[in-house]
Amino acid sequence: NSAQIGTEGSAVIVGHRTGFGSPFRNLDGVKIGDEVDVTLRTGEKLSFSVTRNTIVSPSVDLSTFDNKSNSPQVILVTCHPEYSTAQRLVIVAELRASATESA
Repeated sequence: NSAQIGTEGSAVIVGHRTGFGSPFRNLDGVKIGDEVDVTLRTGEKLSFSVTRNTIVSPSVDLSTFDNKSNSPQVILVTCHPEYSTAQRLVIVAELRASATESA
């Protein structure tokens, strides 16, 4: 089960690198320490810091990426390499702050 984005636990977001708007086209350029911003439907903007960037088999259980402290994190998943479904690129990022908290 995936948590709601910004709440305790891991929220999993899966997106395409090609086609369907290509929301994760450049995800392979994200590095540990980079900031990832997520805007919720409410307009609230959450900022996450990347803690892990890895390539795995499509059969890997994504729950292995859950954090043990249950702090808010997002797990971004897309196919890898581009135009292939051979592997999955997984980016894990921990919540830094929301726009309302940092204002």
